[in-house]
Amino acid sequence: MRLAIFILLLSLVRLTAGQVEIVSTPGEPGDLSLPKGDTTRSDWHRDHGPVAKILGDSIAKVRIVYCDKQIWQSADEARACLQAVLEDAKSETFEAPTWAQPFDASLKAVIEFKDGKRGIWVLQSRLSCFQDASGKYWFAMHQNASALKSQGPQRTFTTETNILAVSREDQTEALKTKVLEKEFTLRDAVVALTTFKQVTRDQYYIYAHRGIGAEGTVTLSGGKKYRWDIEPGYAARVADEQGAVVYLLAPSLKTTSDDAANGVAPGASNTNQTPVER
Repeated sequence: MRLAIFILLLSLVRLTAGQVEIVSTPGEPGDLSLPKGDTTRSDWHRDHGPVAKILGDSIAKVRIVYCDKQIWQSADEARACLQAVLEDAKSETFEAPTWAQPFDASLKAVIEFKDGKRGIWVLQSRLSCFQDASGKYWFAMHQNASALKSQGPQRTFTTETNILAVSREDQTEALKTKVLEKEFTLRDAVVALTTFKQVTRDQYYIYAHRGIGAEGTVTLSGGKKYRWDIEPGYAARVADEQGAVVYLLAPSLKTTSDDAANGVAPGASNTNQTPVER
């Protein structure tokens, strides 16, 4: 009997050792805006590893205070998402946002640390921002999308319904010099902006890039305008007026360094590129 009880207790310890207590206490969402990151260091866009590595075993409890009912079917679903983020070994963390598109939080939680301090955690689909026990803000991308409740299988720059206007630069010279093999239409631009997957800067530069392909602008609902340059069928960069860049790759391209090293990438890594950065 004692042996059976000991085995039961041991199994419970194993079950909860890698998990954090996550509860739901819905209330007013308060401020859902994205905090500003620290871009004073030259390597602010360096990946510091999974969310769990940053937080370690410092958490006592996570309390969900707001979840958008249009996104989350139940509190259980939101709790499962946060637990999945904590268990996602492929998540990436940075000292400032590496994305430029609007951040509309669908979930907000309060992190209660073991030392009595508190931090906030806001999440939108596969992006989130959280504080560690020191109060420092971290910005995360959750690469293990299949484990999370997401608004889509991949994060793209925008959706067709969110586009107000698209324009393109004259392509006469690009066609003449064979920079473009054929005319790149406005429809081609819309398809790229709504289907190419968002990646980090480092993932983007796993692949070789020949420079600017087709160029133009896109205006999203809300009036914000971006400038895009697209390598047809391959990759794209979209920059806002402050120079913050969203990096995009065609859905067929894989995004891990191992894939490129094994010859999956169609071009060699090009470390001499100088991209526009925040």
